[in-house]
Amino acid sequence: MNKAHLDLLKKNYKDACNAFLKSFSDTYDVYVNEQDWVAGDVGTVVCINDEFYVNLDDIIYMLDNNVSWNEFLQWWDYCMNAALLGFNDSPNLKSWHKGCPRKIDKETMKRLLKMKRDLDAEVEKINSQETNTNPF
Repeated sequence: MNKAHLDLLKKNYKDACNAFLKSFSDTYDVYVNEQDWVAGDVGTVVCINDEFYVNLDDIIYMLDNNVSWNEFLQWWDYCMNAALLGFNDSPNLKSWHKGCPRKIDKETMKRLLKMKRDLDAEVEKINSQETNTNPF
């Protein structure tokens, strides 16, 4: 394959990835553009609103399957909270959208998050106390 043909393929690939990104931006009413590809690597992961990191496969899946923004947020929150609690396997977006079983139900997640907040607050309280009792 000659260099000119390879360069054309690369250009077409970048144009297609950026077209998916534009469609995503328009469909979900989020501001995202070509500058938001992480490390400038078009076609990999895009950073949305300095908060969400979404790969191109998920962007295409969301567009192709009419995944609502609300459902995306539910999946995102579940995965972030599961990671925060130390669970090491969260479903991918496609499995979530298809209704895969959740390791943690909503009520258990809420209860565990409250317990974590309480634990973190207690640890912070202990860490912030002056330790005048230790003579050394």
